[in-house]
Amino acid sequence: MEIKVYFYGIRLLGKTLDLSEPKTMDMSIRQSIELFQTTGSNLLHKLNVYHELTVMLLKRLYFRKLLWETGVGTGKADSTGFATGGIWTCKGLLAGYLTDKSNFKERPHIQVIPYFNRAYFQSEMECIVSIRIGQAMYALLKVVRKIPVKKEAVI
Repeated sequence: MEIKVYFYGIRLLGKTLDLSEPKTMDMSIRQSIELFQTTGSNLLHKLNVYHELTVMLLKRLYFRKLLWETGVGTGKADSTGFATGGIWTCKGLLAGYLTDKSNFKERPHIQVIPYFNRAYFQSEMECIVSIRIGQAMYALLKVVRKIPVKKEAVI
């Protein structure tokens, strides 16, 4: 799978993901549990820090327009319906969160189109966001203060 993110025609991100079967690693149950615990606690700590920063930034954003359309199909009606419902759930949760934490000038337009007869996936998003320059600088300073700086450089 290939993921590309463009901003005004400039490619910001291009990544290829290998979706083949992962190789299994031999590790004991105790090691697996310890790895899960340390990874989970690190993830929760980082999520808490980034959640505070995200909320602080979202309070200052004004969404002028949000259009998000997704087409999905698996080739089978039952799994397409299941996937469509899952996508609606994720989009609804995200739109509700954004609506709660930021300012919208008009209601978001969100749509999921099921394709029951073929395997298909496409998602398009059009978003216009504005923020005052002073608010952006203030948010940037808060982010720089909150995010820990690595002590060592990796080259």
